[in-house]
Amino acid sequence: MGIIFRNLIDNAIKYNTKNGYIKISANKKGNNWTFQISNTTSKKPSKKGYGLGMTIVEDICHNHGIKIDIANSNDIFSVKLVGKLYE
Repeated sequence: MGIIFRNLIDNAIKYNTKNGYIKISANKKGNNWTFQISNTTSKKPSKKGYGLGMTIVEDICHNHGIKIDIANSNDIFSVKLVGKLYE
């Protein structure tokens, strides 16, 4: 999980707009956690996707059964992770 959060937070800082914001939230419901990291950004994904960092995050999430939703609209980039962190 450390690699996931490190990549997501590094990207949020790196691609944030000047005077923008970064929002990190967590919520637990039963055995599932929901984490959301959002920032203001002017970066749009390339035709090849979001880059190596996000590819690593997506692969790790997939291998651990964690649902990942990525949204980029109205200059807000948001990543939402939902799943069990520990059995």
